[in-house]
Amino acid sequence: MKKERIMVVEDEIVTARSLQMSLEKLDYVVTAIISSGEQAIQKLEDGDCPDLVLMDISLQGKIDGIETAEIINTRFDLPVIYLTSSVDISVFEKAKTTNPYGYITKPSKKEALQKVIELGLYRHRSDKERRMLVIELEKEIVKRNRIEKELEIRVRQQNVIAYLGYKALLSMDTIDFMNKVVKKVADTLDNEYCNILELLPDDMNMLLLAGIGWEKDLLGHTKIKSGLDTQEGYTLNSSKPVIVDNLKAETQFYGTQLLHKYNIVSGMSIVIQGKDGPWGILETYSIKQKTFSKNDINFLHSIANLLASAIARKKVEETLKESEEKYRKLIETAQDAIVCVENGKITIWNKSAEKIFGYLKSEIIGKPVSTIIPERFREGHQKGMKQFLESGKASIMDKIVEFSGKSKDGIEFPIEMSLSYQKTKDKHYTFTAILRDITSQKQTTEQLIEKSKEIEKINKELKDFVYTVSHDLKEPLFSIDGYNTRLYKTYKDTYDEKGRKFSNRIKANIEIMSNRIKEILEVTKIGMITYDFKVNNTGNIVKEVLTSLEDQIESNNINTIINHNLPTILCDGKRISDVFCNLVTNAIKFMGDDKQRQITIGCNKDGDNNKFYVEDTGIGIRKESQENLFKIFSRLKEIEAEGTGVGLIIAKKIVELHKGKIWIESPIAGEKGTRFCFTIPKD
Repeated sequence: MKKERIMVVEDEIVTARSLQMSLEKLDYVVTAIISSGEQAIQKLEDGDCPDLVLMDISLQGKIDGIETAEIINTRFDLPVIYLTSSVDISVFEKAKTTNPYGYITKPSKKEALQKVIELGLYRHRSDKERRMLVIELEKEIVKRNRIEKELEIRVRQQNVIAYLGYKALLSMDTIDFMNKVVKKVADTLDNEYCNILELLPDDMNMLLLAGIGWEKDLLGHTKIKSGLDTQEGYTLNSSKPVIVDNLKAETQFYGTQLLHKYNIVSGMSIVIQGKDGPWGILETYSIKQKTFSKNDINFLHSIANLLASAIARKKVEETLKESEEKYRKLIETAQDAIVCVENGKITIWNKSAEKIFGYLKSEIIGKPVSTIIPERFREGHQKGMKQFLESGKASIMDKIVEFSGKSKDGIEFPIEMSLSYQKTKDKHYTFTAILRDITSQKQTTEQLIEKSKEIEKINKELKDFVYTVSHDLKEPLFSIDGYNTRLYKTYKDTYDEKGRKFSNRIKANIEIMSNRIKEILEVTKIGMITYDFKVNNTGNIVKEVLTSLEDQIESNNINTIINHNLPTILCDGKRISDVFCNLVTNAIKFMGDDKQRQITIGCNKDGDNNKFYVEDTGIGIRKESQENLFKIFSRLKEIEAEGTGVGLIIAKKIVELHKGKIWIESPIAGEKGTRFCFTIPKD
């Protein structure tokens, strides 16, 4: 259980130590003993906050315990219990203003001390919980107010289904519905004119779509400016209906020529809201001076909302129609066959289904789905369907499974099927199957299996070849070398200069042949090793390689540099170690006689790859010789060096098996120096 932490602020050291002993016996932790208010505040500012502060009322320094407690309450929200030996009423009255969590009279008994502290801690926790509760209640009130406001808005939106609500449901054509609306608004408000304007995409003009009282030739053709200085522009930028008592006396905007032409005096206009902003305006006018009532304004508002809903619904219907058309085209143009089944009957059949099964849509729609199921699978299909209808579960649902289909010609063929379902309103199921003829895929798989067997056979033959090279070819060489050695030892006294020359030449050719066999074995084995890919630190790999080559490096007086940018990569650590070892060994061999003898190892980022390099200051490699260095039995002729000559070939194969590539950059500077680079993918 966590121990409560207490800070003691007491300027009498003996009293402080006594308190500390008592507190520790009561299983509290004393975080600090402070002698002044200033020090206590500094300690808290440094972040060492206890659970409770025991504060001596009378303290040394510029501020006393009461002032210190007030600062602690304000800034740190910590409970403070006063320590006092004073009984002065004025002192207690002053202390009360800081809302302390208790008083302890010095000297205090251990039991009393514990009770006051526990009570103070409990009270502070309770205060915090109460404050948190108040905050939560305030949040709940704000949330409730927000919900009530939203409900109020929704209710207000529902009020749009008013006098013309039923006509909105009956009208299918938007223009017809608008014509009915303007007539009814004009009749209801006893106005001579009413019209609906649509805001055009340029946001500068509006089109007179429907109206009553105006000349019919104007409808569908007349454009009206929607600048801010016009009534229409002013309405678009207003959140409330715009009321005009007398158009001639209006100062906020001017009426259009059309309004003045028809001697309009009074009127109302309101925005018809769209999904992404104003869709247009509903207006109604009279040639008489009129004062519109609140009920008149609310009525127009409701009609505008009704229009907005009708327009939005029409837009949704058009979008749905377009979506259905796209869906139909998508089904028809899909590469896979799409078949829908309801109540066991085929209801949807696309072009690909016609191609795969041979049935035209007109031939198959309405037929049982068993028509395209081979007879030997029909009973299983019926059982599975029955199980699904009873339990609502099926093992093949929403999965890709292999199945068999039957064409119009009665030919059975393999298909890949993905099956899903939807439950209709009348609690029936509609099943959708996406089908693909996998006859070619099956044939390809069988061909791949055959190829795999062939490759396995070739690999076995390769292993046998390696064994043959290792045993059957090397064994005769050992015999020849043995006989040559015995001949030389037996008849060396009778050999003349030519005989010794021939004997030495035989021995040299045996060594050359043995090395060639060794090279073939080493290169062949690289592709046959199982690679163990793990996350490895290439910096550690390089250090281990340089340590293993330390004698060669020191004997050749070579300085090595490892750049501190070697990454951690996914690789076979042993094989990558072989790559670095071969490249560093190669650099040592071809260092030359130059005084500057240095090998640098590093890595750079190269897109999705890590580009490693081993750079030396050696003799360099001519362009025409670089490509041949990665071919077997090809070596650099400029200098004699030990080794089999297959190190670079092995390095190349290892890098390629890591999905990388290796190349040479040489010369680097002054016709000298070589940089071997290779890449390993980051992922």
